[in-house]
Amino acid sequence: MQQRTKLAALLIAGASLGACNNTDGVGDMAMSLAGGYLGQYQITEIEGEAILADSKPELSLSEDGTVSGNTGCNNFSGKYEWVGTALSFGDMASTRKMCAPALMGQEQKLLGLLTSVKGAKLDGLDLVLTDGAKNPLVRAAKIQ
Repeated sequence: MQQRTKLAALLIAGASLGACNNTDGVGDMAMSLAGGYLGQYQITEIEGEAILADSKPELSLSEDGTVSGNTGCNNFSGKYEWVGTALSFGDMASTRKMCAPALMGQEQKLLGLLTSVKGAKLDGLDLVLTDGAKNPLVRAAKIQ
């Protein structure tokens, strides 16, 4: 029994080392997201356009697979799944406060785009959420 436990530990360690030596970026991206890119982000762009002044939308990725944040108007929460380089968000629940029409438009666009996310890339400390063709949908700066 003890030998099986040691063998399992060696196999896991070897797999972990293999992921670290992965040169295609897949292991690096997944490890970076899990290790240093979980946390809170300030959304700065939605489809390449700056967010509305003073709206301060945020996004927070937790280790347990939950996402939460604020659209600049309402709070939202849901689940995300990260497998290799594929990132996807499930349906979002949100509060239903009414805001100025421009903020409501930004909110609808952001929540709609989150369901279209298929991946992510790192750009410095920014997390860029992308569609299936790797086009940027949402850019968010890590809150230090």
